Amino acid sequence: MSWDGYLNIITSEEAVVSAAIYKLDGEVLAKSGDLKVTKGEIVDLVSAFDDPGDSQERGVFVSRTKYMYLGTDQEQIRGRKDAMGISIVKAPGCIIIGVYNSAGVGMSAAWRCQEAIKKVADHLRGSVT
Repeated sequence: MSWDGYLNIITSEEAVVSAAIYKLDGEVLAKSGDLKVTKGEIVDLVSAFDDPGDSQERGVFVSRTKYMYLGTDQEQIRGRKDAMGISIVKAPGCIIIGVYNSAGVGMSAAWRCQEAIKKVADHLRGSVT
């Protein structure tokens, strides 16, 4: 599957307003909408998976927008700003980012965005092994 095909899986979710897949060094593999993540933001996101302390203190920055850090696990970082939210997953060799809008859709928007991104990440993990 192409990078754009993976992106289509994520953006097919109703609440997802933009998504992107970046190499760990910040190179764009695919993106939709007006998402313009800087290389510095990608470096910070990669680091946050290993040590989320800085993100917990200052928030998560994506496309020069500050999101309140909601949490992370070994697989995903979550953030929120008003009705907008982000879900970020680190997959083999890349970072997958989804931005969703929960206005009019409710809290299920976050879950649906997270599940779409995890689906892509799981596929990438399976294709690497």
